[in-house]
Amino acid sequence: MTELKDIVEQIQQRNLDKALELCESTQNNKNKHIILNFIGVIHLLKNNLDLAETNFLSSSKIDEKFEEPIKNLYSICLKD
Repeated sequence: MTELKDIVEQIQQRNLDKALELCESTQNNKNKHIILNFIGVIHLLKNNLDLAETNFLSSSKIDEKFEEPIKNLYSICLKD
């Protein structure tokens, strides 16, 4: 869990490239939906809306009960 907290901290501090690195090194089958959501958030902050959307949708498909990627998809709609 500390790895996920580290990613959140990096995102909050806008160290987006470092956060992306941590996502890639931390991802596994148990946390893949969370990591994909984080990657989506990173791309959303970088204004890469297509990549953000792709990652949010992938996260949502892995765990349909995980609400965060759906909320984040809504953020993309608000940006348009």
